[in-house]
Amino acid sequence: MIATEPAMSNAGYGRDTRRLAARIRDVLSKRFAAQFEVHTSDGRAWRRVASPETAFGDDDEADDLVHELLTRSNDESRALVQETARGGSLVSLPVPQSHAIPMCAAGIVSCNSPDLLGRLAETTLITFEQECKLAKCGEQLDEFSQQVATDFEELAWLRELVNYITLCDATQAAEKIAREMVPSLRELIGAEDVVYVRAGRGDDSGENRVVREEGQSDLNDDNYRALVDGFADAVSLQPVVRNHLDERPIFQDFSIRSCILVEVGTSGRRFGWLIAINKTSDTRTPTPEPRAPEFGTFDVGPLEAAALILATHSGNVELIIERDRLLVGVIRAMVNTLDAKDSYTCGHSERVAQISRFLAGKIGLAREACERIYMTGLLHDIGKIGVPDDVLGKNGPLNEEEFEQIRQHPVIGHRILSHVQKLDYVLPGVLHHHEDFNGSGYPDGLAGSEIPLDARVLAVADSYDAMTSDRPYRKGMSFETAESILRKEAGEQFDADIVAAMLDSLTAVRGICSRAKQDPLAEVPDADSDSGETVSAAVPACAPEMCP
Repeated sequence: MIATEPAMSNAGYGRDTRRLAARIRDVLSKRFAAQFEVHTSDGRAWRRVASPETAFGDDDEADDLVHELLTRSNDESRALVQETARGGSLVSLPVPQSHAIPMCAAGIVSCNSPDLLGRLAETTLITFEQECKLAKCGEQLDEFSQQVATDFEELAWLRELVNYITLCDATQAAEKIAREMVPSLRELIGAEDVVYVRAGRGDDSGENRVVREEGQSDLNDDNYRALVDGFADAVSLQPVVRNHLDERPIFQDFSIRSCILVEVGTSGRRFGWLIAINKTSDTRTPTPEPRAPEFGTFDVGPLEAAALILATHSGNVELIIERDRLLVGVIRAMVNTLDAKDSYTCGHSERVAQISRFLAGKIGLAREACERIYMTGLLHDIGKIGVPDDVLGKNGPLNEEEFEQIRQHPVIGHRILSHVQKLDYVLPGVLHHHEDFNGSGYPDGLAGSEIPLDARVLAVADSYDAMTSDRPYRKGMSFETAESILRKEAGEQFDADIVAAMLDSLTAVRGICSRAKQDPLAEVPDADSDSGETVSAAVPACAPEMCP
């Protein structure tokens, strides 16, 4: 029997089914000039879908006939016409559609020509089939168009990654590159926020550091760390995509509905994680049913591409750091060899390097330039390796011949270091740190701005430490005496601007000398910091990770 309960007209059917049934009913009613009903079957009975009062009245005979024709039409997949006892003809035809539920339409037409109605019904059935195919093609075209638009957005973003790759040099921290990526990445995948969580290291007590845009989310850094802690094991195997997290009690206090976690790592080394939270739009997978937006596997791809860039850069920076540490180790070995020749000058190169770096910061040079001057300071006297020991350690004034041998150490140092391409930036300072500002120095008699800036800085630092240090033939001067000589020779032997920078920071400079004489690897104040920030004298900062 046909179910006639009012609840059956809408219950149990999706919006798409009801919409299709209403459209079919209207088309058939117009084509046959009669009222039609649309029915679906659950295998036991036929039920009307989104129809008004029955078109067949309360006639049980007509009801039974409708049920029979609906079943036959569905089983035989063709239109059927049957004359009724009340006059007119009952027309039944299956509805071609992609639904799993069988669907048929039936109506009584005031026409007694079964042949004519049969042909009209078959024509209508063919028309329905064509319309269904056309509608399906339209849906596929919409999906393809959406996919093309999505793929174009991803392609444009992947092309934009080229710009981020250009940032990947040793002077750029991974955190800075992540900040550059986050806005476009967040917009591409339609997320409330995207953050980079850097894995904790020894220099920050092991705590994971969160790199994010302010104001994008109400979550705090601890919330993101909690996400990492909760999914760290799973994300080490593959990206984690989770939706409906707000239904889990553990996440209800975090305002997190959905998230994606992708590990940033390479060759077994974990550098951090990229996290996207709370899908805000579902433009890639539009559905007629209202629902909260969800992350899908298609959102993972851009995050994985960004993670690969960050992991590759972080790995390269670590290699550069290790290379620079090795270079510093070799340099220290060379400097220690020089110090071993003369116990009185032991530590002199380290102190000159520290003072020079401090002065470079005071006159406004960038961090990288300051570290290069530090390296130059370490190596400024390396040419003394070529000076005879009896001259270096002579307990008394030098004669003219001996002094000439000493005067050759900048040239010898330049010659030694010129074969090391990675240290070519130290050559001007090593060669010219004994030039005088008035042109009376050596080896080339340069004057004023002809003298490289590094050499002018080194000249002040070198002379100050030499004057305040003990020598075999004299005791070191007091700080006050050495400073009065610097004032007197400003503009003559020394660059007056650099002397002024030193005299403006005497407490700091004296502290460097005192600490360095006690501990050559002591930390020294950073000249461009007002907060007491320190810079390790042991390792030059060729990359941001090597500077605090």
